[in-house]
Amino acid sequence: MLLENTVICNVDCIGCPRENAANIRAGKLMPLAELSQMADLAARLGMQQIFYLNLGEPFLSPNIGKELRCSARKTRTAASWFRRTACC
Repeated sequence: MLLENTVICNVDCIGCPRENAANIRAGKLMPLAELSQMADLAARLGMQQIFYLNLGEPFLSPNIGKELRCSARKTRTAASWFRRTACC
């Protein structure tokens, strides 16, 4: 499962669509309750990993510790994976 927990980024890359995409999001952070629901769905579907990626820097979320514990506990995996797909 691919999740975007935040669109917050500390890099300003030329040509990055993050600002435009961030403006159409309901918020800059995915609420922990929504992330928990997505982790529940991943578990019900038998998925074993949740990947954090897209236009933000996942570690800039103030809830990153809680997010990792939640997704790891619910999907029974030791770690979730992070990957930036923006231009950087």
